[in-house]
Amino acid sequence: MARITIDDGTREYELCNQYGTVIAKLHFRPADFSLAERFNSMRDEFAAAVRPLEHISINEDGTAAEDEGIKALHDADIALRASLNRLLDTEDADEIFKTRNPFSVVGGKFFAERVIDALGQIITEAIDEETKASAERMSKYIEGGVSDAGRPAENA
Repeated sequence: MARITIDDGTREYELCNQYGTVIAKLHFRPADFSLAERFNSMRDEFAAAVRPLEHISINEDGTAAEDEGIKALHDADIALRASLNRLLDTEDADEIFKTRNPFSVVGGKFFAERVIDALGQIITEAIDEETKASAERMSKYIEGGVSDAGRPAENA
């Protein structure tokens, strides 16, 4: 069977800790304009998923301090992973949180929040970069006056 390979904008990112140790490898299309919409939805879904956690005690390792918190943490974990997988259009959430609990506290924030913040920065930068590149490419046609037939376009 023949294979056609195209560049669909997918990039590989290594999610590393501050010492350079790779936590997970992610593959997604950061400049996909629909990704920004999905990111905003994912942030809203994350906020809704963690709202029930405000009323429970969570240990620094991300486990519930009391029995009633176990279900709330489990439900938030499932919602977070599903939302993150939808965002990235992959199944990478399990890899990201394979060795780190998403609700472990790091510097006053959940580890999951740190991941979400990093993804948001990557997405913003990639969309800005692609928008700029597209504008530069389009300016050749608009400013240069090249028509579809390769002749100078008539400017009205």
